[in-house]
Amino acid sequence: MDVNDLKLFTRAAELGNITRAAAELGYTQSAASHALRRLEQSLGTQLLQRLHMGVCLTENGRALLPYAAAMLTAQERLIQKAGELSSCVSGTVSVGCISSVAIRWLPELIEQLRLADYAGGKARITHVNNPALADTLRGQLLAAWPQADVAVAPSTGLCSYYAESGAIMVGFER
Repeated sequence: MDVNDLKLFTRAAELGNITRAAAELGYTQSAASHALRRLEQSLGTQLLQRLHMGVCLTENGRALLPYAAAMLTAQERLIQKAGELSSCVSGTVSVGCISSVAIRWLPELIEQLRLADYAGGKARITHVNNPALADTLRGQLLAAWPQADVAVAPSTGLCSYYAESGAIMVGFER
């Protein structure tokens, strides 16, 4: 069983939509569907009922979701504790802002995290109508942490003010 499949399952359950969960986690629709089928096969039960406009949890999916969430929390705690033991700065940092703030302040934040010995394991950049800025930030993150897993995805989940402003959401995770 792959922990990334569990992340996809829990996010699809939260959003009620495999496509949106896939985009947030950096999967294609096809890869997400295969990952969820693989998870269901490994557990021997269907977790999500595919509907015309999304997905909902099956009865077994509802019963197993808290265990999947607990495994993900345990993994997060394990990674954080390992970071503490290795004296690296660890944890999750999320920043949401409009594009003008992203242009001015996010590069500085990236540099501060790099100087603080932040290990830079994963970053998720979600943008609203601003793929160019998202790609620029992705480049800056990879320049600071070449080994990082950095995904960029469009979002429709931010409020209309931010959509008009070209908002950016960056999540850093070690």
